[in-house]
Amino acid sequence: MLGTIQYTREKYSEAEGYFRKSIDALPSQPDPLAVLRLALSLDKQEKYPEALKFANQAVLMTESNQGSTLASLSRNERDRLVQLTGGTPAKPQSPAPKN
Repeated sequence: MLGTIQYTREKYSEAEGYFRKSIDALPSQPDPLAVLRLALSLDKQEKYPEALKFANQAVLMTESNQGSTLASLSRNERDRLVQLTGGTPAKPQSPAPKN
């Protein structure tokens, strides 16, 4: 929630930190919405390659629910970032479990 507040206030760097903390809290099952919002925060900071990595991850996480709004938003963000970076959708890596 704090990340969303900072994102709305256009404090993207602070939002990024909160979204990373949210994802790190449960790395084996990150929240797809937090992953997408992290991608968006990075995008706003023009960190496009890293944003694409998380957008790809959000797309993979929402594949089983293709008709959902979250899946659609994830695909749209990924496609936008692919165009910006001139690349192709990379195969995202699952976060490594922390011991």
